[in-house]
Amino acid sequence: MRRLASFVMTAVLCLALPAWAEKSADEILKSLDDQATRFTDLKVKMKLTVRSADGVEKTSDALGLQKGKKRLYRFLDTGMAFLSLDADNSWVYLPEEQKIRRIAAHTHNQSFMGTDYNADDMALTRYDETYTPKLLEATDKEYTLELTPKPDKTSAYSKIVLHIDREINAIRRLEYYNPKGEMEKTEVRTDYKQIPGQWYCMSLEITNVKTQHKSIVKMIDPTVNTGLSDDLFTPRQLKRME
Repeated sequence: MRRLASFVMTAVLCLALPAWAEKSADEILKSLDDQATRFTDLKVKMKLTVRSADGVEKTSDALGLQKGKKRLYRFLDTGMAFLSLDADNSWVYLPEEQKIRRIAAHTHNQSFMGTDYNADDMALTRYDETYTPKLLEATDKEYTLELTPKPDKTSAYSKIVLHIDREINAIRRLEYYNPKGEMEKTEVRTDYKQIPGQWYCMSLEITNVKTQHKSIVKMIDPTVNTGLSDDLFTPRQLKRME
């Protein structure tokens, strides 16, 4: 009788567990990354607005290409371009110098083109390759994950906190912490659009917590799976305007 009562109680408790508590942190992060990288390749126009704390704005247009881990950004106003083949191999083209420079590892945490993004931000395609996740909270609407760099990986951040919308399996907010453990900046992602196979963020706003400097990115006409050539993602291509 006692065994039966124990079995019944265990069954009741199991049934009472919320469905959102069943996944591990690793499973949640892998599912998030898989959803965000489901396309074979991506092409998107971008409008970048940099806004100072006193409201002064500077706007530029850019083109972004991605295939697997490889990313290429070209800033159409200036001709400057950025190429990343993976987290450890990035280059920038400076048109005023007519030179292509490899980005040194120790400068990956520096601001890029006066924005609130750095080379690590622009190169990262999957969080699970660089970070170890810990589940901080799970509700019926949101997962909250804390990411810390894996022992064999380097990062500009001591940790990143992700707030993940469970309904669309996509990030709504990020909090970035510097090596001292201080929150350095936040990022809010809104206006998700469904493109073939996944949800895609059309608007991002990143804010420096101390200075209130902001970088706002609006995505325009994302297209996927068009067969981009691997030849586009080479340093020599950085000098060539589309």
